Amino acid sequence: MAMTIIEVLVEILEKRDEKFISSSKLAQLVNESGLYKSNINRVITHDYVLYVALREPNIFRVQNDNVALLKKSIIQLRSQFFHFVNDSPIKAGKDIRRILGITGLFISSLKNIPYQVDYNAYLELFESFTWLDDTSKNFAKYILERLNNDNISYFIDYIHRLRTISIDDYEEFGFLFNSIINEYSNSNTTYSGENSTPEIINNLLADLAKPHNTQIIFDPFAGNGSTLVSTFLKNKSQIDKVFASDIDVPSCFIGALNLYVNGVRNFHYHQNDFLKFNSISFADLIVTVPPFGLRNEETLHSNVKLPFSNLRLDSFLTSIIKVLLSLNKNGLAFIVVPNSVLFSRKADYVEFRQYLIQENLLSGVIELPANTFKKYIGISASVLIIKSILNDTKIDKVFLFNGSKYTTEEFEKISPEISNAYISNGNITDGVIVNYEDLISQYYDLSPKGFMLSQEFDDTYIELESLAKSIFISIVISRKLINPTFGYPLIQVNNLVAGSGLNEIDEDSIESYVEEDHLASKKYTFIPKNSVLISKVGNLLMPTIFRSDKNVLSNPNIVVISLDENYLIPEYLITQLQSDYVIEQINQMRRGVSVVHFTAQNFKKIRIKYIPIEEQRKFVTNFFGKQVQEITAQKIQENQDDLYNLIASLKHELKQPISTIGMDLTSLKDYLIEKDELGTSISLNDIIINLEPGEEIEDIEPFIIRNVIRRMEDSITRSQETLNKAEEILNVGAGQFLPEKFFLKEFISNVILPQFVGSNCTINISGIDREIIADKYQIEVLFKRLIENAIKHGFDRPSVKGENIINISLTDKPAYSLYNEIIVENNGREFSPGFDAAKFQKSGLTSDRYRGTGFGGFHIKKIIQNHKGELRIASKDDTESSQFKVKFLINLP
Repeated sequence: MAMTIIEVLVEILEKRDEKFISSSKLAQLVNESGLYKSNINRVITHDYVLYVALREPNIFRVQNDNVALLKKSIIQLRSQFFHFVNDSPIKAGKDIRRILGITGLFISSLKNIPYQVDYNAYLELFESFTWLDDTSKNFAKYILERLNNDNISYFIDYIHRLRTISIDDYEEFGFLFNSIINEYSNSNTTYSGENSTPEIINNLLADLAKPHNTQIIFDPFAGNGSTLVSTFLKNKSQIDKVFASDIDVPSCFIGALNLYVNGVRNFHYHQNDFLKFNSISFADLIVTVPPFGLRNEETLHSNVKLPFSNLRLDSFLTSIIKVLLSLNKNGLAFIVVPNSVLFSRKADYVEFRQYLIQENLLSGVIELPANTFKKYIGISASVLIIKSILNDTKIDKVFLFNGSKYTTEEFEKISPEISNAYISNGNITDGVIVNYEDLISQYYDLSPKGFMLSQEFDDTYIELESLAKSIFISIVISRKLINPTFGYPLIQVNNLVAGSGLNEIDEDSIESYVEEDHLASKKYTFIPKNSVLISKVGNLLMPTIFRSDKNVLSNPNIVVISLDENYLIPEYLITQLQSDYVIEQINQMRRGVSVVHFTAQNFKKIRIKYIPIEEQRKFVTNFFGKQVQEITAQKIQENQDDLYNLIASLKHELKQPISTIGMDLTSLKDYLIEKDELGTSISLNDIIINLEPGEEIEDIEPFIIRNVIRRMEDSITRSQETLNKAEEILNVGAGQFLPEKFFLKEFISNVILPQFVGSNCTINISGIDREIIADKYQIEVLFKRLIENAIKHGFDRPSVKGENIINISLTDKPAYSLYNEIIVENNGREFSPGFDAAKFQKSGLTSDRYRGTGFGGFHIKKIIQNHKGELRIASKDDTESSQFKVKFLINLP
């Protein structure tokens, strides 16, 4: 019987002396061994080895690009722990059972502790630990007292079962303990992951800490202690003493156990509120991730005179300042902060950044991948590197690294290079060393992504604020004051026009009015004629010209740009606002998760390519002249084939409402869970978001529950209308074709596969990556349809994800071949008797209509046809000896 890839990897790792083997070496050994027989004769790559290892955390351990086999004893311990938590007869909440399971796992690791039959002995054991503070000892007592007479014997037997498993590698045990408690924290949505830091951050902080002659290390928001553990394990010889604190009692208890299990002996972990204590300058190194949820204002108490000492500060900002005050003269702090800290326009944040730069305290900023905290909260973050305020050594340069465009996997691979570049002031892609003057010229904006973007522009690119007469947003008008018939017209965001072209407001489409009497006590500004309007919420700017002489108001989610037409004409500004270089600047400004947005203040800083007024008019004529030709061609195509309308509708009308529903539903669910945990009442007028530290929102209306529900209802209605249209014009059409060069395997891995992470199947991709010229949108639709069809029609084993397999393989391209061959196969049900393979290959349709609308199949065929490719379905004879009965063979140029 053929061996699986997992069995082959296990066999190879068991025979090697090295603990860790690089994924490249493992791939080479698998291919050389001949033990793994692939149905499609593919070559195993290092990417595939990493994919398999990361998919099986109960078997393999992955560290950067290296893979190790977990020892059987560690696997057994892990299994016993989860059996205790999930199947325990102990009548207590799951969180209590988890903490009891962690406590038992800790006790089982202690040497020279005799087998106990009375839990009082365990109470005495924890009482005897001098490294536990009184709060943690009391918590241990509280947890153990959850065990009544019926449960104590089960708990003792659990410890006994753990002790029968021989532990010969305490480093491995420490890894197990650390990973288990972090899984515990991640599963607890109440804390949004605040007690556990993602491993990608822990590894980076540990590498950054390497060169420092550290004696005392401190984490004031230590949580489960994983950040300190990672830093300690990589820098043991440089660390004399570890200090930790946290406000959360269970975290203090678990964190102390974690430090002890991982070999830290000289440490103090205290339960306290770091923000309430006067800071003492004692630490050589601070590595910390303050909880992003800090919301209150605090008065900063400090013996050191600071420019904001007497101000009421945002509590997150207070936490950063108190970290700095805890450093000794030569100390250095690595603080993970929300990106809003780097650019917020709130006065206290601006003043703080000015202070860092003017006092030469800032050493570096490393922007993390956008989805680093995706498991926990939807906030992007960076590592802020700051030296002690007591240090009088001047820093001449600041290290900036933009990691926002990397995936977490890509970032983790280059994490050591990033650390080395910071330590040695070396060169690295997406990194730069800048002078303080450069940051001052950026208005004290410390965002690496923003700084690097600004460097792409020469002197002909001018800030929009300098080119416009004025840039403003209107006053907030309560929804109850708006009527559909009488008063001043009110332009809403949905009145703006999406898409490219010279878009203008259609006054007939305005359906909102505000009576003059309602505005008597308000300061308001009418929209000047020939102003350009844009939306500051959502993913589209929708730049639109307002041509009217009438007195018209605008929604505060619209930015109004009033122009001096002797200097800048609105038509030219429209062309620039539709250009890629402006969109990139806007994307840098956008914040938020449920409703993405940017501020008018930030928008004023975008740079526009400025040319003389006569050249502007020529540019506009040429720009829109080409667009008219393209639109004419598109209209001809539309008349020939109505499917163009359907594709455009699906792309622009279905994608947006569905993503809106998803984001709104996530925010609403998180809000309701939080309210349920707190036991507080809920109102339709509640606001569902917590603002990021330093963030201000001019219009809070979109975040009110009543409006969120209305928006979800509207999105559902729009989606249903689009789907009905898809049914009506099912069998016709062709879409827009926009080819570009890209690597196919990388595209599938980064764009397609993440969309199916939660699906009930395992998707494998193999083969050598190849550059193709294709329409990215259509290729995305192609592979989504193939995978969706397999999941929908092929798999009838809903509970066995590992057995439902989809393989995508890029076969070797012979030198004489004009095509790249891609095989997409699955081991689900065969095609039904009514499936007409010949008809499908010819038109993408099948007479087997009861299985679906056929729209997916039509997409598959039409997209391949648009690319001048070929589609073939393997015959029954081709698949008779294979477990993969459904196989598509696709040839693309």
